[in-house]
Amino acid sequence: MRFGDLIASRASCLCDKTAVIYNDKEYSYAEIDANANSVAAFLRANGIGVGNHVVYIAYNSEMYFEILTACSRIGAVFTPISWRMCAESIIELVDATDAKVLFVSKSFLEQLETLKHSISGERKIIVIDDVGEDNAAYSGCLAYPNEEISSADRSGEGCLMQIYTSGTTSIPKGVMLSDNAICSHALGHLTDICQTGNSVYMCVLPLFHASSSGAIATLIAGATVVVLERFRPKVYLKTIERYKATALSLTPSMFSALLDEIDEGSYDLTSVKSVIYGAEPILAKYIRKANEKLGCDFYQLFGMSEMGPVITLLRAEDHRVKDDALLEKRLKSVGKVALGAKIKIVAPDGSECPVGRQGEIYAQGLGQMMCYYNAPDKTASVFSDGWYHTGDVGYLDEDNYLYLVGRMSDMIISGGENVYPKSVEECILALDGVENVAVVGLKDDHLGEAVTAVIVKAPGAELDEATVRNWCKGKIAGFMKPRKVFFVNELPVNSTGKINKRKLTEMFN
Repeated sequence: MRFGDLIASRASCLCDKTAVIYNDKEYSYAEIDANANSVAAFLRANGIGVGNHVVYIAYNSEMYFEILTACSRIGAVFTPISWRMCAESIIELVDATDAKVLFVSKSFLEQLETLKHSISGERKIIVIDDVGEDNAAYSGCLAYPNEEISSADRSGEGCLMQIYTSGTTSIPKGVMLSDNAICSHALGHLTDICQTGNSVYMCVLPLFHASSSGAIATLIAGATVVVLERFRPKVYLKTIERYKATALSLTPSMFSALLDEIDEGSYDLTSVKSVIYGAEPILAKYIRKANEKLGCDFYQLFGMSEMGPVITLLRAEDHRVKDDALLEKRLKSVGKVALGAKIKIVAPDGSECPVGRQGEIYAQGLGQMMCYYNAPDKTASVFSDGWYHTGDVGYLDEDNYLYLVGRMSDMIISGGENVYPKSVEECILALDGVENVAVVGLKDDHLGEAVTAVIVKAPGAELDEATVRNWCKGKIAGFMKPRKVFFVNELPVNSTGKINKRKLTEMFN
């Protein structure tokens, strides 16, 4: 199964139906299909074929899907790189792929100049949003013939996409995903989230990482993707209104900002049928408020780039639980296994843990990666007998709901006790006046590592260290209470928007 073939199939039967809306312009399935053929012809003419990397460094755009489709048709490896990275990191990743063609947004012209002079080898850089007609502009690519083009390999087993991990604890790794895995995972996603050909999906999360799976699934369904370059609450809500969006995909922090804006303005959001969120749990108070404002279904997704990305989900019915205590419990979990996925909890000795016992989460799934790019040792270290070792610690309850305890790499050893930051963070987040928090371990002569909370206050909140420590008393074990509390205006994040705990530790150690 290949993404390029599925888009061709949709174009032949849906033709003039809107596939993508970007910058207030609508692109039909037939247009996406034709443009992808032209881009494929351009790539072929520039020596790109099976296994060659094609780099994309740009904001979300309609062109993303055309280039992805083109790569599928010729067997090339589509490689989106985070525009949030510094120029030096981008250069390092581009050099590692040996990509001969780069599609770059003109928004990054300064970095583009650095790239031109710093990247080794001969590269062709295409400015995707340039209106010129030469071959250095995307419009020049579209001048190539719209002819059906395909690689000899139609199995879908070759690599279609290489996405990079967030690099929270190390240099980002290139996750290689096959065409077949991407499409199979997307079909499972459609079933679990109940999306149909009538869906209108809001795409605002950056397409350079695994969140692209929702938009890809929407196109496979023959539905419509509304693409926004970045998240601005007012613009987002007005766009929902204008295009009658049915499905939203957001982080909990985005969703919180959206609820605040809904309180301030007047918007017609009756078209919204589902909200999909991930990256972190959402507090019960936000679910209750959202049910009042939107009255739609909620889905929480959990996974990682290496699994394509979803392995579990908390389904709509779990968010509709009437009993407050049970709702609180459900929302602390990340749900049950997604369609086509398997998980098990494994103890340090390799045995499978019983219900309620903590261990490392192992996973299998439809979207499982092929390998890490040019890193056989790293690939071998995270697989055994076909199971991917997630590096996350968790447990299953008696109803097979999965609960996360934390990252193995984030674990703090304080006075001989193991402390997972997630439990401490959840406790502190429930305190009024806390907008965000990250818990890390700082060097301590007596304890080895001291549990430390770094907090962002909500606007107007008055908090101090004593208030935070007193709040934690009795709610979590004594050895888990933060020994130190710092207040900051914002928490540092990495290229995928996750809190960069490595940088936090460096800041305060």
